[in-house]
Amino acid sequence: MTAVLVDSNVLLDVMTEDPSWHSWSAEAIEQAADRYRLVINPVIYAEVFIRYSRIEKLDAALPKTVFDREPIPYAAAFLAAKSFLASRRRGGTRRSLLPDVFIGAHAAVGGYRLITRDWRAIAHISQVVADRSRLSCRLARESGAGSLSVIGIGVRVRRISC
Repeated sequence: MTAVLVDSNVLLDVMTEDPSWHSWSAEAIEQAADRYRLVINPVIYAEVFIRYSRIEKLDAALPKTVFDREPIPYAAAFLAAKSFLASRRRGGTRRSLLPDVFIGAHAAVGGYRLITRDWRAIAHISQVVADRSRLSCRLARESGAGSLSVIGIGVRVRRISC
């Protein structure tokens, strides 16, 4: 069964009943749950945890029976670092890796679909994985990434392949 990594912004939309995004996010999760294994990682868990005062409450909100918890693979860390370096070389000013880069890299390396409405989750990764240049595809192969399917960014759907 193919897995879907559920980004924290989508989870928070549902948890906070966001007036603009709740319906879209809830529907995206529901549709994915019918067809795929839902996955979160420590970065997603940490970003959602900010809303809760106790770990037990968060664990109840993200039950292990619904959301599989996976560590971030080392290959994803490699891809995230390469993406960060590529961003810096293009003139980016960030001094540390974004959590979104780790989330996008985890999905890419795992060959997972990604439910997100935040382009940043894959923008840096797309430069490395899906630029279609020889270097980008070589880096993608070295890191174990081949493609990244994004179920949603807002209301748009994209497929990025190398």
